[in-house]
Amino acid sequence: SPDTEPFDDLLRREDEIRVKDIMTTRLYMTSDDTPIVEVAALMLFRNIRRIPVVQDEKLIGLILRRDIVSKVIRG
Repeated sequence: SPDTEPFDDLLRREDEIRVKDIMTTRLYMTSDDTPIVEVAALMLFRNIRRIPVVQDEKLIGLILRRDIVSKVIRG
């Protein structure tokens, strides 16, 4: 079926395909002191589900869209 063709192709070529072949290079990063409203707006307008959090050029965590939603719902 047409819906499974890309997956079938992936399975046939699994030994050839590397992460670099399918990864995204458009990265958005934030710091731990960025206002949450700013991060939420970026996620909403760019349709991003997760954003790396960096400090001194080192990854210290991820902020997920569901983290923000959970905080809003639970307070």
